Formats: sequence, C-alpha cells, structure tokens
Amino acid sequence: MDELEINVKQKIFNKGELKMMGLMQMVAIYLMPILCIAFVLNTVFLAEKIKNGDEDKDRNTVWVAITFTLIVYSFMSVMIP
Repeated sequence: MDELEINVKQKIFNKGELKMMGLMQMVAIYLMPILCIAFVLNTVFLAEKIKNGDEDKDRNTVWVAITFTLIVYSFMSVMIP
C-alpha cells in the first residue's frame, strides 16, 4: 500500500470505529446462525399472519427488520478489512 492509502484508512477508521467493527465481526461469526434462524422464523410467521388476515403483525415486522439489518451489517463488517 502506498502512503496515501494508509493515511486515508487512518483518517476513516478511528479507534471507536475499529472497536465497533470488531464487535460486529464477532456477531457475524458467532451469532449469524441464530440471526438467520430468527429472521426465517419471523418471516414465516409474518407470512402466515398476512395470509390469515391477522391484524397484529407489528411485532413480527419489527423483528424481521431488526434481524435483517443485523445480518446485512454483519456481512458488511466482515467484507471490509
């Protein structure tokens, strides 16, 4: 790497951001199977509620959004060095 690239990386990633990246990498490695199972189950329950016309879909919708966000964020934290 040249000096310019090293300087840019040092400016972008300060210590707080590196700690957060490390945390999300741990989540990606160890909690990803649990997040994926929770996402699939909540998606299935949400689809069943929509099919049956049930009005109480808020809880499943929130959990689908949260787990999807954590899964995507975990993928991004692993892909960025």
